[in-house]
Amino acid sequence: MCRQDRVGRSTQFCDWHWFREVSKNRMKSADFATALKELANRQEYRCVYTGELLLPAVNMSLDHILPASRFPHLVSDIENVQWVTARINWMKGDYTHDEFVNQCQQIAAKFCDATPVTTPPFAEDT
Repeated sequence: MCRQDRVGRSTQFCDWHWFREVSKNRMKSADFATALKELANRQEYRCVYTGELLLPAVNMSLDHILPASRFPHLVSDIENVQWVTARINWMKGDYTHDEFVNQCQQIAAKFCDATPVTTPPFAEDT
């Protein structure tokens, strides 16, 4: 257990160890911790989809742009991840970025009279 100040709701990890743990659990290697923290900084700790402020160990979740469940060979690709809110990541599920955005546009079109972008519901899993 780290002796540094804890982050968010976590009573177990400091900032550095939280990124390390996310790296280990979501990218299958702790080696990406620094890159993940740098990515959070580049995103200004904002959700890619909503712009909400992201707080480590509170609402911050690592999303695979092309989901690991469908693209397991990309699970450890730092170019295939982005930070989003935990709620958005849960809603996105195993959609790709484009599929998720398309689905959101279809929902908005139904309830807000917006025009959805026409893309196929699922991209090829190649």
